[in-house]
Amino acid sequence: MKACERCGTSLDKKHVNGFDSTRMGRRKNGEKLKLCRNCLFDKFSEYLSRYNARALAVYPMKDKHVNAYVFYTIEELAKTTWKTGKWPLKYAEQIRLTLPPPNTMCQSCGTRHALFAWCSPEIYSSNYVSDKLNPEGTYRREFLCGNCLAVQFRNKVSENDDVFAEFMPPVDADGFLTSWEV
Repeated sequence: MKACERCGTSLDKKHVNGFDSTRMGRRKNGEKLKLCRNCLFDKFSEYLSRYNARALAVYPMKDKHVNAYVFYTIEELAKTTWKTGKWPLKYAEQIRLTLPPPNTMCQSCGTRHALFAWCSPEIYSSNYVSDKLNPEGTYRREFLCGNCLAVQFRNKVSENDDVFAEFMPPVDADGFLTSWEV
């Protein structure tokens, strides 16, 4: 058993989510916590409420290899090394093209500016390590504000019964939120 470091709820170790706003130690002013699912949602919502850039957010995937949900800035993404080498700069530019245009209103609530393109995993043909986006555009995409993204994220994680060994929230730069393996 393990206690949530935010609310103190006791839970089985396999239900503990790792939250890391230090971004694996790259940022000194962050926090690393072990959280229950509800506290993970609360912390993510806090970060979304302060976020002022734009991001592509891909639905969390239910996959036996996926154990993380991470944010990369577009600049980091262009420099990130994966098994096949560097992700091409073209991929970072493809992500930039999916972001909500400036002054787009949230398609869910209609009252706040959309900062997120909430997309189904088909955006990269359901291959979360792919280095290109689905060119056909045959994926679901909605432009959402942070509040509405938090609701959609909560619904998807609950539906999948996801637990994240690592969860890195967004920082203020255009970027990409996606499922990953750590």
